[in-house]
Amino acid sequence: MNFDSKEFTLLDEKQVFGSNKIDLIKAIGGMCAITDFAILLGAYVDDEYYVDYDVSLKGRTGWYYLSSPSDKNVCTILEDGYSHRCVARSRTGGIRPVLPFSNIPNISPNGVRGRSGFLEIEYGEYPQYAVSTSMEFELEQAYRFGTIRKTGRTYTTDSREWAEYSSPFKAIEHEEYEYDGRKYIRAYYRSGETHTLSNGKQYEEGDYVWIKVSPLKWYVDNDKKLMVSKNLIASGIRFCDNYSYYGDFEKTEMYKFLNTYFAKDIVPSVIHQITPEEKKGFEEKQKEEEKRRNPYKLKFEEVSEEEIIKGAIESGVAVFLHGPVNDTIRMYKNGNKRMYKNVHRNKPK
Repeated sequence: MNFDSKEFTLLDEKQVFGSNKIDLIKAIGGMCAITDFAILLGAYVDDEYYVDYDVSLKGRTGWYYLSSPSDKNVCTILEDGYSHRCVARSRTGGIRPVLPFSNIPNISPNGVRGRSGFLEIEYGEYPQYAVSTSMEFELEQAYRFGTIRKTGRTYTTDSREWAEYSSPFKAIEHEEYEYDGRKYIRAYYRSGETHTLSNGKQYEEGDYVWIKVSPLKWYVDNDKKLMVSKNLIASGIRFCDNYSYYGDFEKTEMYKFLNTYFAKDIVPSVIHQITPEEKKGFEEKQKEEEKRRNPYKLKFEEVSEEEIIKGAIESGVAVFLHGPVNDTIRMYKNGNKRMYKNVHRNKPK
């Protein structure tokens, strides 16, 4: 699919509300699920409303911007699907990109028909959901020990706090890492509120979150020649720098973000084969870290109760055992099996 010459926009009010709404919105409604990446960037998420096809944490909805004005403000869709308006300098709305595909003739025919009946395709990739807590620990260890690869790719968002309405866009780049053939970013949690992300872990401002880079999913409306993002994929971007908004979308900071940064960032990066030099460097770092953590090369393997008792007896160390009375414990000493019966243990009261 061609990633050149494209112009991203947002849905407008007429496409979502009223008798002229597009067929896609008639089928799926206005509510939209939100990604973890959008939440940590400052988007509002509601734990009460979910899209009808997903009642997991990934199915929670947020509110998002439209490109239309509303009484000098910007028109929005709330988490419950209803229309609202917010100040044009707001940063807490979700972003749902739309791409007219008149200049993209080769829409993939390999998409699937979703519950909506519309074709759903993958186009581009972007950081979306937090990894599991076990993978988060593994990635953080690799990051701290220097055994994770940078791909050379970055994703750009706004570094401003979510409540800074008067401050202009100030770019911050999130570096992409490759680990075991998959791509991730390590993002600072900027939201002013504490939220539980889709991995079930609660985060608050100041935490770092490992987000997996994965393919973006889009609905295809062939009648209107539009690709509409299935999810709210980002936030923290001020809609425009004016107090009043009259519908000149191409002059907004949101338009600039979509077509200067987002359009470039979704182009998939290429994971290159690890070089012998890189492999050797990672192996040396792993050895150094193992030596630092276990300088005496002790073996911390799981041992049985019998082995613990045997070691204690041979070392002359007193052992306090817990469990039922009169258990039979088999032990080995000097290669000979010995049976110790009626070993009195502490009996719970």
